[in-house]
Amino acid sequence: MHFSKRDIELYVEKKILDTDKINKLEKHLKECEFCREYLENYQLYCDTLESVSDMVLSPEGEASAKKLYYGADKNKVIELYLLSETTPLDTYLAADGKAEIQPDIINLATFYSEDPELVLLVMRNKNNNQDYLQLVSDNPEMVAHALVQVPELEIEQITDFSGRANLDKPFTSDITQYKWQIKLPEAVFELAPLEYDPDKTEYQKEIILETDHNDRIQITFEGKTAGKQLSLRILELDGHSDFPEVKVVVNQEELVETKTAGPMTPVTFNLHKTDKAIKIRLYC
Repeated sequence: MHFSKRDIELYVEKKILDTDKINKLEKHLKECEFCREYLENYQLYCDTLESVSDMVLSPEGEASAKKLYYGADKNKVIELYLLSETTPLDTYLAADGKAEIQPDIINLATFYSEDPELVLLVMRNKNNNQDYLQLVSDNPEMVAHALVQVPELEIEQITDFSGRANLDKPFTSDITQYKWQIKLPEAVFELAPLEYDPDKTEYQKEIILETDHNDRIQITFEGKTAGKQLSLRILELDGHSDFPEVKVVVNQEELVETKTAGPMTPVTFNLHKTDKAIKIRLYC
């Protein structure tokens, strides 16, 4: 069984204090090429950040550095911390601002991450008794389609393009006592509607999609009497065919479906709108 990427990052940063866990992780690294390569890449990333921390970049260089920085966050777990009255005020982002008093909408809790800078608001609309999440950042790429998790409550919600996610039911317990975290997509794929036509009788088409980071998936479209379906099989992540279970999210506009897939194990999704583009996101 693989260790999580966050565990490997904490090991590189020398933040794991449990000696037994360190020994088990080091033993696993000797045997697992996939985890060992991730450790080496993350170590290189940390070393590079340290070496350029005092450099003055040109505007073009700063833009490229930001792109790499936010790209690195796409494969790590972002831990969130409760924002309390004793938390320094400079933790708030400029985009967060001071909310106007709205008696019908209340803030149940606010969580934050300093690196990267993110604020998660847990809100309640008292008019319809609807609880929802609102992710806030100065960088819009950080809030769209993020996976917000509360493992103890079995909550997994994907934010929309504006950083919002509605919850299925309102909270009935103190949410501040649980662990909140965020994951950004490991890989993103997109298909235009003209690339498939499952409305055809007994239609079937197979497509291989690949990212610049050697993530490869196989897509099979089927149009049958029982309905139109998309079958997805993950071939490689980061160029490796051996990887932990992955959460697969397929959406067409506001329609979203989520399933879990392992190496080479296909998962099937129903196609609701054959004239709309399909976006596929993988979360490790």
